[in-house]
Amino acid sequence: MVEVSAAAVAIDTSSTMISHNVTIEELNTLPKARDFTGVAVFSPSVNTGYIEGGYQINGSSGAENSFYIDGVSTNSMIDGSARQSATFDYIQEVQVKTTGLDAEYGGALGGVVSAVTKSGGNAFHGDLSFYYFGNKLNTDQSQRLQIEPDTRDTFQYFQDSKMKSDNYEFGARSLGRF
Repeated sequence: MVEVSAAAVAIDTSSTMISHNVTIEELNTLPKARDFTGVAVFSPSVNTGYIEGGYQINGSSGAENSFYIDGVSTNSMIDGSARQSATFDYIQEVQVKTTGLDAEYGGALGGVVSAVTKSGGNAFHGDLSFYYFGNKLNTDQSQRLQIEPDTRDTFQYFQDSKMKSDNYEFGARSLGRF
């Protein structure tokens, strides 16, 4: 005789909010952009279409989302994007809320991306960083075939030149207790 028993799963019927938490362990292993708003794409109902300055959450444009750092709104009044950001050196957790938002997020029709910064500790830390992205990391443009637009009976190959877009970014995180 086989007996099967299971405890009933508790369902929270008082809230309809759907959220996704990204912890520091996940932040350290995920490929991500340079600021906390880039983590939003790892959540359900989030697309990377940049319409009106941000991510599309639940089909809403980027201007209809809200961004918070430690509970303080960082939305741009111009296009709704995150006006102030924080690098991952200072972030402990990111939460993306996509559906059934509480009344405290009344201005967000799309979603809410919230970051929580790290708290203090007893050890002093500091970092230096250098970020480079640009032309020297890119390969040469491949040749492309172009047909004569008037006659459509001849063609030739074109070689585009590399774009000159080298970006260097130096940074330092001040010594402090983290």
